[in-house]
Amino acid sequence: MLAVVAGASLASPQPTVSAPTVQLGPADMLRLADKAKREGKPELSETLYRAMLADRHVEVRSEAAFQLALLLVSKGEKREAARLLRLVLDEQPEALNARIAMAQLLVSLGDERSARRELRAAQAGRPPLALARQIDRFSAILLDRRRLGGEVAFTIAPDSNINRATASDRLNTVLGDFTIDEGGRVRSGIGATIDASAFVRQPLTDQLLIIGQVAARATRYRKSEFNRTLLQGRIGAQFRVGSRRLSLALTQQRQIFGAKMGLTSVGIEADASSPLSRTAQLRLSAGAARVTNHYNFFESGTALAASGALDLALSPQIGRAHV
Repeated sequence: MLAVVAGASLASPQPTVSAPTVQLGPADMLRLADKAKREGKPELSETLYRAMLADRHVEVRSEAAFQLALLLVSKGEKREAARLLRLVLDEQPEALNARIAMAQLLVSLGDERSARRELRAAQAGRPPLALARQIDRFSAILLDRRRLGGEVAFTIAPDSNINRATASDRLNTVLGDFTIDEGGRVRSGIGATIDASAFVRQPLTDQLLIIGQVAARATRYRKSEFNRTLLQGRIGAQFRVGSRRLSLALTQQRQIFGAKMGLTSVGIEADASSPLSRTAQLRLSAGAARVTNHYNFFESGTALAASGALDLALSPQIGRAHV
């Protein structure tokens, strides 16, 4: 017993070696998580992002939640990703990238109505031009998938020329100078405008779609002679061949000034779009209309219009350029 004790007391103590401690700041952790994701280590990346969800800085929490949501989407965990994106938007409603990602996720979950609501919120946030175009394209795609819909908008705004007149008080002609009285000169005022539109899309086959649209705009002022009303109707067909589209439509338009008919027109329009490559798409439009001016018949005639546009993705960072 003593020998054991003596042996124990004579043994020299072994030094304790502690592992070095490395402290990482939020920026370092985000870089490390991003590197782990690029190197195919999603488990490490997810662990780091989740550790940052409790950070006291809202910017760090939001960035970690956003990146973690994207990671979970790639793993198929869409509902958990949607919950994280909602947390980001609750704390930072102006986070447009998170809102667009939420809209895309909602579409994949089958909730297109909520996706359109998120896009409207993004548009209200005054996004940069490139991002605004991306939002508009996304909104157009969602609208194109609806069979029936409509919109109503109401605005109040000042107008510096409600009677569409000249600001000059004299008219110079070869016969001499004429004075323009106040009734014929420019007038300003505050008007209320109501815009309303509705559409219906009826598929006949997988490649053929019948489309009908109506729209109206009414601007009202205190004096009724300055009121303006625009009525438009459009009915046509859209042909789809793969990713190519061709639309043909008959159009009619009426413009009413005060209580009198001002302009009427009947015409035809054609639109075509086709991808040129994975990063470019060409769009062409043409139209012709017979316009009747009920105030001045000599200004009646045929109006022709044509336009073309090229949507080109320059890089993932820049987005798309409209040429």
